[in-house]
Amino acid sequence: MSADSHVHFDPSQLPHHNLEIIVEQNSIDDAMDVHLGFLQVDHIYSIEVPISHSLGQNVQCSQNVFVRLLNVQASSEPDLDTFTFELFAHKERLMQEVAVLENPDTGKSMAVKFHARVLGKHKGTPALKNGIRSIGIRSEDESECSDWQGFE
Repeated sequence: MSADSHVHFDPSQLPHHNLEIIVEQNSIDDAMDVHLGFLQVDHIYSIEVPISHSLGQNVQCSQNVFVRLLNVQASSEPDLDTFTFELFAHKERLMQEVAVLENPDTGKSMAVKFHARVLGKHKGTPALKNGIRSIGIRSEDESECSDWQGFE
């Protein structure tokens, strides 16, 4: 196999291979849809999402086993905050997880829906979009969903 045997894309096709996280306002239920692209099963990711909806500084995230809010940082742009989430890709194929952000001081709330295609073990390594970092791998033995200790 030669050194030039890599996949090459036609330059006219490159704009379709966008490496930015897609954030869209859902017109049906007023939630934010966050499209993450491809992830890998049993991996933990740090995801930075710019959201143009000001909830204020005291933002809390609803309980979700697979998504946690780590940080909220104000942006230099008005009405744009950068939310950092931790997401666990717990199942193969299409994954959708919802986190509800709310400010108890103002009563404002907003749902954030994460959409991803999760590759199974030994199915390849996905190219992560900008703002997504792999921060760990959780083995099947480390699941928080079960307290079973095994056979003695």
